[in-house]
Amino acid sequence: MTSQPASMRLPAPPDQVHAILVDPLALPQWNEAFLSISGPPRPVPGLRYRLTVRPGLPGHWEYTAIQPDRVEAVWGMPGFHEQATWTLRPQDGGTLVTHDFQHTGWLASVLSNAYRGVEDLRLRRLERRLLAVYGE
Repeated sequence: MTSQPASMRLPAPPDQVHAILVDPLALPQWNEAFLSISGPPRPVPGLRYRLTVRPGLPGHWEYTAIQPDRVEAVWGMPGFHEQATWTLRPQDGGTLVTHDFQHTGWLASVLSNAYRGVEDLRLRRLERRLLAVYGE
């Protein structure tokens, strides 16, 4: 299953948006699917973090690429795997963020309807986290 990419202009420069995306230990503060994540606070591509996914299932998170204008990650749990991409582009004093993801696995097939519109939801949550950390 492949999602439809979603884009949103966030009211902050790309470096602030990027900082939120590459703060692995704070992911549960704006992604409600995650209960907790453990590992080093500094992100390293290829390093696998232990993740607890709602409602308490074991999983993992891994950054696969970290660039100033693009962050790629994979996460999963038994029966579910996601490849996610966030691209950042300066726009009108803020940042145009485009988010896309692809799911595989038997559980992903079962949950496919629940993931409709999640791209937009994640962008709104990212915006709330951005405002909570950096203010308006």
